[in-house]
Amino acid sequence: MLAFLPLIILLAPAAGAPAAADDDQIDAIEGEAVTGEGEPIEVDAGPVDAEGRPVPRLELVFADVGDDVYTLYGHVALLAIDDPEAPLREAELFNFGVTRFGSTDYVRDFLGGRVEFWGDARAYGRQLDRWKKEDRTVIRRPLGLSREVAARLIDQLRYDIDPVRRDYVYDTFRDNCSTRVRDYLDHYTGGAVYAAIGPMQTGRSFRDDVRVAYAGLPPLLAMCEVVPGPELDRARTVWELAYRPAMLVDGLGMVTTDEGPLLGDTIVEYRRGGDDPRAGWIHVGQALVGVVAAVALVLALLARRFGPRVRGALLAAWALGSSGLGVLLLVVGLYSAWPDMQRNALLVACPPTDLLLLVSAVTLWRRGAVDAPLARAYLMARGVTSALLLLATPLGGAFAGPIVPRLLTLVGLALAWRVLGPRPAAEARPRRLVGS
Repeated sequence: MLAFLPLIILLAPAAGAPAAADDDQIDAIEGEAVTGEGEPIEVDAGPVDAEGRPVPRLELVFADVGDDVYTLYGHVALLAIDDPEAPLREAELFNFGVTRFGSTDYVRDFLGGRVEFWGDARAYGRQLDRWKKEDRTVIRRPLGLSREVAARLIDQLRYDIDPVRRDYVYDTFRDNCSTRVRDYLDHYTGGAVYAAIGPMQTGRSFRDDVRVAYAGLPPLLAMCEVVPGPELDRARTVWELAYRPAMLVDGLGMVTTDEGPLLGDTIVEYRRGGDDPRAGWIHVGQALVGVVAAVALVLALLARRFGPRVRGALLAAWALGSSGLGVLLLVVGLYSAWPDMQRNALLVACPPTDLLLLVSAVTLWRRGAVDAPLARAYLMARGVTSALLLLATPLGGAFAGPIVPRLLTLVGLALAWRVLGPRPAAEARPRRLVGS
């Protein structure tokens, strides 16, 4: 299962971290301990109602990217301020990106799309100190909600983080810390959020976001080009892309309610001093797969110059690699509940049956030549199906997916065909002389 760890990182951009259940455990979000107490944050007392009671208010808190992998999508939470006389550091920060990485079944549950996350509340000052230590830009945006609506939403948040009902099944793109905040605000604004950004098309896909977030991690992007299925390539609306905290902030900036704009002016708590950790070429994953395809093409062109043992080894390597990838796609697709990991059309171009080519590879290695008419017929059929898949890619839908891995499968088939060599010439039968 350790081979899947890079894929887990890829699919967990907004993941939380071990939450404390006992005093001797680390209390954390997104994998690091909360440390220290910073300088007090000075704020105005805030408004009160006609009877002099403090007016509860909510603010959106956005923490941008940090240097660690699990921070590369940022984070978002809701800050409840119902006592303007109290220091802001003591206000409740409601966060819905917490999980326990130390669970023995975490890898299995995550790959299966069954890992549980939950929400909690903590003192804002403690979390702000940690974000500063991680050098993450932190901003606050007041929410334009009436006193009654803000009070009801705060009560709902406290109710929902009760241990008996706080858990939910995490989905990176559909149910995470950001989508939970989006859904709360949509509900308590009477659907104003969805009305503003729900139908708004972007032309971007989840895979586009992954390429941007992990541009500095080529192995992860190479895996992203191969393993996830067509669901990752569908164009999304602003509402759907609001799973990403930065997009949520931008989207909420377009929302207006009866109270006015939903988001108030930006309050900068801290600004990052380092460079953007996502810097890199977003197509580096495709390039890595392309390099493998180029190497396979060169080997295919030179295959007839190699001896039978080298050609047998090349055929065996392709059979194992292609069938192994097919088994991986099949197992992940059947086991995982993630829609993005299912129905990968690339399985057509690298089926587990490619393992049968090992028979021809061993024969070529041992005997120096192989007839293998069945292997040649199989490769011809595989070439047709792989070419049809490549041609159908622009149609999208079930055929969607990166083109470069599909090109690689075609080049691999050409390599397999070339290393088999020409069919051995049939031995000439002796001619029978008349009268003999």
